[in-house]
Amino acid sequence: MNALKSPYRQSDRYQMSRFKPRADSIVGITSEDHDEALRRYVAAGYRGKKVSHMGWCIDKDVPNVVELKKRKYLSTEVKMVPMDISGTIRYSALDAISDLAF
Repeated sequence: MNALKSPYRQSDRYQMSRFKPRADSIVGITSEDHDEALRRYVAAGYRGKKVSHMGWCIDKDVPNVVELKKRKYLSTEVKMVPMDISGTIRYSALDAISDLAF
């Protein structure tokens, strides 16, 4: 239903999902024209086309993850040190997003 080319439209009950009573967000817009205009406006940010330093923000954090792995989670033949890669990548992604936003 929220797909870009979806034939389904939101009913008026979506207006109650607003965070501020008279302010639209992408979740609670019921006007098709307003919805399409807002989606076009935010699409560039999701695709990263107008963010010139996106690659730099991501590449900057890769050596930090590698250094962390070498410093804290280096296993030997005698001792295996497990690493929660999902948590590490999650925090690395948050660092990149923060660099992009600020």
